[in-house]
Amino acid sequence: MCYRTREYLFVAEILAPWLADDDGFVKASAIAGSFDRMAYFIFALYATAVILGFYGFAVWCNFKVLRCLRKKTNLGPVVTVIRPAYADIQNQFTRTLICQAVVPLFTFAIPTFFIIFSVLSPISIDPGFSTAFGLMFTYIPTGNALSKKTLSEVQDLYRNQLEELTEEISNFDLILTDSASENERLSKNLVEVNRQLALFEKEKRTSEFKIKEKFEREISILNEKLKNEMKEEEKYQKLLAEFELEKAEIENLKTEKDQLFQKQKEIISDKESELKNLQKEVFQISQEKTETEVTVKKLLLENETLRKNICLSIDRERNLRRSLIKGFPSLRIFVYGLFFWTIIKVFISHTVTQHIGLISVTYFKNSTIYPPNSMVLLFNSQRSWWPQKSLVCESFSLNDSRKDLARVRHAHLPNFVCSWTPYIAVCRVTEDITKFSLSDTNSRSTAVEIPFRKAYSEKHDVISCFSPLFYNERWQLMIPSLEIYRQFGVGLQVYYIQSVRTEIYEFLSRYKKAGVVELEPWTLMDLGWENNKMNDPNKELEWRNQAGAHTDCLLKYREAAEFIIVSDIDDVLIPKLGKTYIDEFRFLNQRSPLAAGFIYNRYNTQFYSARSPMDFSLTELLENAQIATEWEDGKSVVKTSEVQTVWLHWPAIIREGRRMDLVSEKLNFMIHMRNWTMLDRPSDFVYRQKRMILNERQIFDFISQKKIMEIEEEAKKFILTYARKQFERLPTNTVYYPLIEDCYNKIFYSKAKNPDSCPGPLQCELPIFIPSVKCTVAKKRMKHRFISKHLQIHFGAGSSNFVFLPHGCRMKFTVG
Repeated sequence: MCYRTREYLFVAEILAPWLADDDGFVKASAIAGSFDRMAYFIFALYATAVILGFYGFAVWCNFKVLRCLRKKTNLGPVVTVIRPAYADIQNQFTRTLICQAVVPLFTFAIPTFFIIFSVLSPISIDPGFSTAFGLMFTYIPTGNALSKKTLSEVQDLYRNQLEELTEEISNFDLILTDSASENERLSKNLVEVNRQLALFEKEKRTSEFKIKEKFEREISILNEKLKNEMKEEEKYQKLLAEFELEKAEIENLKTEKDQLFQKQKEIISDKESELKNLQKEVFQISQEKTETEVTVKKLLLENETLRKNICLSIDRERNLRRSLIKGFPSLRIFVYGLFFWTIIKVFISHTVTQHIGLISVTYFKNSTIYPPNSMVLLFNSQRSWWPQKSLVCESFSLNDSRKDLARVRHAHLPNFVCSWTPYIAVCRVTEDITKFSLSDTNSRSTAVEIPFRKAYSEKHDVISCFSPLFYNERWQLMIPSLEIYRQFGVGLQVYYIQSVRTEIYEFLSRYKKAGVVELEPWTLMDLGWENNKMNDPNKELEWRNQAGAHTDCLLKYREAAEFIIVSDIDDVLIPKLGKTYIDEFRFLNQRSPLAAGFIYNRYNTQFYSARSPMDFSLTELLENAQIATEWEDGKSVVKTSEVQTVWLHWPAIIREGRRMDLVSEKLNFMIHMRNWTMLDRPSDFVYRQKRMILNERQIFDFISQKKIMEIEEEAKKFILTYARKQFERLPTNTVYYPLIEDCYNKIFYSKAKNPDSCPGPLQCELPIFIPSVKCTVAKKRMKHRFISKHLQIHFGAGSSNFVFLPHGCRMKFTVG
């Protein structure tokens, strides 16, 4: 409430009947009086401004609408005729503008009616509501006026554009009128042209008739000429065909003549070569005959001289014997004493203990060379094998037992500078044997139970058996051998390992996991502590007992393969007579069906290789190989059904009636990876190649460059799949190889391969402690038992395995 003065409160009482609420009280928002003239003036001014201003603005806009409506009659009929849509839009604008002009009348009447109604009516209306309602209707005319102003401006803009369009349409009508005149003129010209064209067609028909007659006459003349030319052409074609036939006959005759000449040339060349060979042979025979005649004459003379000398010597001996008998009556006693001394020495030698160092005992239920249910024993012993009694095999099965005398033989021809050698014994046993023991025929003999194995049975066409590895660290040699044998068809490569660098052993183990190789521990022989006073028998076995290892491999894997390659890992055979080894071996077998196997000659070869596995390239290693003329003893491939025992170079015991076949060098030979040059950088081989007398056949005569690249790609793929980490860890240094090479040159090669002591690595002085050189060595726990008083047997207790040494390799690692 707002009160200006108490003197005018009576006004509230006067206004109460009209303005009071339901409770009879007047809630005034303001009370005005004569004292507040400025307020009346302001209120009157505001009312005048609102009424006159807003509604004046609305009236002004109505005048603009009226002006727009007047302009409508000046548009003309063009728009309504050509574009009816434009006329419809104009009518819609007109109706909208009329509605906009009428709206202010309602907006003015409504608030006026509301004021009169609120004053005269007894209804109580809230002053706030009436005030807001009045103001709202007061400002509506302003919005209405603005809307009309906007619509009128749009109407003007639209009308201006419509007038421009009307002007353009008028111009277009003028153009159409001109076009109609021009079209009429052109029609007249077209009629004239058609008339002239009709005349031209008439003249054309006349000319065509004349030309056609002339052309037909000329065509008939040409046809006559053509017929004559065709006759001539037929004659020419006949002549040409005859000429071609004669030419073909001449060419055939020429070809036959060339072929005959070539054949004659080849025959003459062959005859000349045969004649030269015959002349050489005749010359050689004549020389040999001359030399033989001279030799025979010399021998006859020497024989005659020798005969005379012998006669003289006999006469002298007789005279001397007579004089000795007469002068020395005790000579007979001396001779008899020497005889008895020899007998006593032989008897004493029989009392020396004979040792059997078992390598393996293999059971064959069915075999291609042994009788059914055979047991084959491979062992080392003194070269003089003469036990007092024969060996006896005792076998037991679930329902049967059997005793059989063993047939003991040398596994190969002994080397007489070595006092120990391998033996093989074969005996019959029970079927499905469960227990095996060995004794002799001595009454006090004790049967010793011996573990045995069954022959390997998984089938492969070809298997390779390699010599035992010792102190091995040359992986650069191993990888080409591994991959060439693997990719050309060797199903299983058997490595006998005595000692090897651990990184190489781990690399080989990945190949074993892939089923490519088999790793066999190869331990030295141990006779036990009670025989320590004896000379070490391992020093008396030729070349670390290679023959024993090869024969053991043959015995274990013979029933699984048709052919077995017996060699060192540095002997590489590349098949030339077939795509794979089995193809070549079967081809040779067809040529020599009675062969027990095949011997390949070997030629030393120079190789260049990087030290690091990261720089190693199989392609560069093979492509830069140099095959020399230096020949080495051959290596063998044996038919397992014909051979019992093998040695490094050829088999020892073969089936009766069979023989080994030497493969001609013209057909194939082995590459001996004997000489190596290790390079820090692969490109150094250009500057480091050695001068040597080269063989007439080099590496590309055995294998193409494309095949070499395929071998390397396959090797990379295999190594990345199975042995990537192990390959990267392969050693880059060599510790033992130079020492062993110097030792072998000293004890063997410098003596023209005729050593005066048993050759082998135990003759070499090699360090047993080298820091940080990791080595893997074969280990076996041994048992030692006496069969009889002078016969002791030594065999493994359980399977052999490998042991890791952190600081260097060693040869002997057995546990007694």
